[in-house]
Amino acid sequence: MNLTIYQADAFTDHVFGGNPAAVIPLESWLDDATLQAIASENNLSETAFIIAIDASDTTTENDVGPDENGHLAYELRWFTPVSEVAMCGHATLATAHVLFTHLGINGSQIEFVTKSGTLTVEKLNDGYSMDFPAVPSQLLKMAEVPNALIEGLNINVNRIINVSLGTDYLVELVSQADVKAVTPKITHWQNLNARGVIITAQADNANLDANPDAKTDNKSDAKADVVSRCFYPKEGVAEDPVTGSAHCQLTPYWAAELGKNKLTAVQLSKRRGYLHCELVKSENSERVKLIGNAVDYMVGQITI
Repeated sequence: MNLTIYQADAFTDHVFGGNPAAVIPLESWLDDATLQAIASENNLSETAFIIAIDASDTTTENDVGPDENGHLAYELRWFTPVSEVAMCGHATLATAHVLFTHLGINGSQIEFVTKSGTLTVEKLNDGYSMDFPAVPSQLLKMAEVPNALIEGLNINVNRIINVSLGTDYLVELVSQADVKAVTPKITHWQNLNARGVIITAQADNANLDANPDAKTDNKSDAKADVVSRCFYPKEGVAEDPVTGSAHCQLTPYWAAELGKNKLTAVQLSKRRGYLHCELVKSENSERVKLIGNAVDYMVGQITI
């Protein structure tokens, strides 16, 4: 069997920046072991698999087939090299980019049916806007923070301002320089009762220029509000280059801290990632809009 594989760099304007993800369209689902084997072989932080949902399909729980506005729907699943995950922002962005750029989607909006519910991506003039559920954080007392988390941070505890728990542990540090300087001992985090660890600080905008190895970059990061780094050893990802799903937790946290619902964020990995984030509140829920760009790296074929 031959399958087309696309690889795109997400949350960046240039190749070799942001976070790479593989995207593989399927006509029908392969067995889970094969999907996991493909993701392991790709050895990227995420491989996304998609299947188009026919408008007449009545087997899916959500009625999200093509509607009168030309909106299209796909089932979407994400795999790291070691496991399937319930949410991935950058691979969702990469998937939308592939559909709009390579697979002839003419509308301006796509709906994805996922394990985290229905996610919407809208094509903008310069990038894509994704609509995700917000992830709340519970502020912890230091006595409630696991020793393994503190030991893994490998820093002076005086540099820690707050620790919160949501999907991930979220650790606010004193400064942007602290976030950049952390050299964690991630083996301490293998058994934490959370998906992973986010370290973050308010941006001071020093040295937030583009990756020096890149040809160009979006200069919208010049006045960033927050910076972060993200680590997921339990999922086979030591440090993730750019993590959209983490910003579903970072956005409500920093919106409350800074008193503003629109934020510009920079993830301080070696590849760097740039996101515009907005907390959208309604009567019954909070959601996060993440806006970013993606670029092609590769189109190929795999044989299984």
